[in-house]
Amino acid sequence: MLLVTMAGVMISCGNPSPDDDNTRKDENTNVPDDEHEDDEDNNNSHKNGEVYNPDGIEMVYVEGNDTVKGFYIGKYEVTQTQYQDVMGAGVNPSNSKGSDRPVENVSWDDAQEFIEKLNASTGKCYRLPTETEWKYAARGGIQKSVYEYSGSNDIDAVAWYSDSSGSETHLVGQKKANALGIYDMTGNVWEWCDDCYDNSCSYRVIRGGGWYQDAQYCRIAYKGYSIPDNHADDIGFRLVLSSCGSSSSSPSTDDDHDDIDNRKNGEVYNPDGIEMVYVGKISSSGTLTGEICGFHIGKYEVTQEQYQAIMSTNRSYFSGDNLPVEHVSWNDVREFIKKLNVSTGRSYRLPTEAEWEYAARGGTKKSDYEYSGGDDIDAVAWYKSNSDGQTHTVGQKKANALGIYDMSGNVWEWCQNCYDSSCSSRVNRGGSWHYDAENCRVARRMSITNDPDYSWSDVGFRLVLP
Repeated sequence: MLLVTMAGVMISCGNPSPDDDNTRKDENTNVPDDEHEDDEDNNNSHKNGEVYNPDGIEMVYVEGNDTVKGFYIGKYEVTQTQYQDVMGAGVNPSNSKGSDRPVENVSWDDAQEFIEKLNASTGKCYRLPTETEWKYAARGGIQKSVYEYSGSNDIDAVAWYSDSSGSETHLVGQKKANALGIYDMTGNVWEWCDDCYDNSCSYRVIRGGGWYQDAQYCRIAYKGYSIPDNHADDIGFRLVLSSCGSSSSSPSTDDDHDDIDNRKNGEVYNPDGIEMVYVGKISSSGTLTGEICGFHIGKYEVTQEQYQAIMSTNRSYFSGDNLPVEHVSWNDVREFIKKLNVSTGRSYRLPTEAEWEYAARGGTKKSDYEYSGGDDIDAVAWYKSNSDGQTHTVGQKKANALGIYDMSGNVWEWCQNCYDSSCSSRVNRGGSWHYDAENCRVARRMSITNDPDYSWSDVGFRLVLP
């Protein structure tokens, strides 16, 4: 197969010791009211092409069919203003500057960092579209067209490309929209998709063509790819916001877990040697939860054996294969998850704070216990009074109602959320072997120092798989 490199894009031409804790910040949380079931979260409550505008990002609803679940997708490519609003004033890597031009020169990794921060600040679950979702939306969803480009067979009507762009990006939404009212799915900038291009996940899929490409590369049917850390001035992205139960990272397509709506609360799924417990969805008016889509969360904290299998290193202060990994910084965890996702082709991540607390309280089996699994802390947790000054093998104490272990005590667990509006530090939950009972309550939250490379001997993490 011949590879052609254009503006950084690869196109296939062929078939298309325990630490002091005096820098930590902590507070109590209000216990969320998470008993209001969502009876309206189904595709029938959304209209095809309906526009929803959360967080200053216009999203268009795409009605599903037998193979694609309904979802919201960005009406426009993410703009430079939107990017800076999340990443910080002045953080704009784009070559063709303009507030309402698409952000470009962003790698797949950059897009993931943007999404991580956006989700932490909004409490929602934005993500990149899967390739299937992208093509489905580009063709008009259930109003499927046979157009060569998104919205027309006349590329000049719908796209900025090599013959019309003047060698730069243009304001989003200036060309004709497709049948769903979505703009620029052909041309302007290539758009990152969530999918791996190859089995090794060395490349990620990009679709739609850009201002630099000629018409053949802008066809809906054309598939490009690029390395995930590539920055090119004709690659950007648009967002997807899933309705509950819809995800780009459904754990499997070859077993009974590919339909999240049919999963059972507390059901255990074991991909990649990591036992995950399913936690059912909820809609709530609580201070932390809001709407929580169903998700899988680690039955145990990530162990040293699991960490070493991915990272080939172990910095833990206490050594043992089945002890929780600790002395891992925020950046260490991000690197672990990145490598894990590359090796598995999945989309593991940290839990949001809302997900963490919801799971700790038993999900839809909500309890009012002070600790995760009971009011007797000695039954459920390793903490200051019983730990002998060290971590312990995961899963030795009593599980909570969902069968999840050590959500109180053993090690503090990183969450995805920012602790403050500046996002200078991240949230930790659950308490640890080094802390007293008060700090191991489900309602307690903590923040580590604002250094993303700082690590502690009582801080680890557990994973979520949507």
